[in-house]
Amino acid sequence: MKLTRTGLGVLAAAIVLGALGVRWRYVELVVLSGVAIVAVATAWLAVHRPVGLVVVGRVLPRRVERGSTVPVRLRLENHGRRSVPPVVVIDTLLGATAETFLASVPIGGERILDYELRAHRRGVHPVGPLFARRQDLLGLVAFERVIGEPDDLIVHPRVLDLSGSSGADHVTDLETQLRRASHDPMAGFQSLREYVRGDDTRTIHWPSTARAGHLIVREFVDARRPRLTIVLDTAVASHTEDGFEEAVDVAASLSAHALRVGLEIVLRTNDRQQRGDPRPLRNEADMLELLARVSATSGPELLPFAPLLTLDALADSVVVVTGPHGSFPRLPQLADRLTSVRIGGTDGFRRPGTIAAPDAVAFQRAWAVRS
Repeated sequence: MKLTRTGLGVLAAAIVLGALGVRWRYVELVVLSGVAIVAVATAWLAVHRPVGLVVVGRVLPRRVERGSTVPVRLRLENHGRRSVPPVVVIDTLLGATAETFLASVPIGGERILDYELRAHRRGVHPVGPLFARRQDLLGLVAFERVIGEPDDLIVHPRVLDLSGSSGADHVTDLETQLRRASHDPMAGFQSLREYVRGDDTRTIHWPSTARAGHLIVREFVDARRPRLTIVLDTAVASHTEDGFEEAVDVAASLSAHALRVGLEIVLRTNDRQQRGDPRPLRNEADMLELLARVSATSGPELLPFAPLLTLDALADSVVVVTGPHGSFPRLPQLADRLTSVRIGGTDGFRRPGTIAAPDAVAFQRAWAVRS
């Protein structure tokens, strides 16, 4: 229970008037003071009555994108023994409140409220608890009661569209290059050709050799799905103040784009608590779940890069998403398979194998040009 500004003013005036009335022996001022105090006390008694509102349904998304609105639908019922006078229903998310007026609810009655909250920061955040705020007719006293428990909301990074004609062509070229000739007999059969010195003798096709009079071998193609390893640098020292969130957006956008065009994705971070799985991602939901929870790290919570990269993952390509101050170890096995994406600045990074952009939207444009 708390006094409103009007209530505080009335109570202060009552005290002053009462004191002046006693001092000057002015009965009318004493009576006026008493009326004001009675009004505040009556307002307190009226507002302090229990509210019979019960939340019987609360519908909101489990996961939303950073910067988006969160639609919420409440279903409320009056389980009390009196009708509920008009109240204001208050919900909170990340320190911001949504206040929705609710008209009076009769005994056993039901109301549905629709409103929106804003998810401006990535992470797993509580929505609520829900409050019902009552106020007397004169606006002297307000009283808030909890009517609903908090619910968790996952706010994942923004996923920018990296598709388009140039982006699709780039991925097609990559896939073509990875369908390369292989001497592994377990790979997919493609065609027959003449034997060349150095060919594996296990690939000789004897029926064709007998017909042609010279050695004929089977040629195989490694038709596996291309794999891309994306490593998000979470070191606090690598990023600018606002750059880390933009870097997470870029990692999410790259991962989603690669998944949609059929690449296998391994997503790793050097956040000890959210390092990712060395196995390929199953779907976008797993990727968003990981990147919603990752945070900027330092000290013992910061993992070195090398253990995050497995030999299988190094078979194709590696993309490191970092900030303008980030550094990645020079690993011989990476050679020309590494692409560095630096988010938060562009100065000094105009070199092959590097994409630099001030933010995620600028990276989206740079990706289209590069592709």
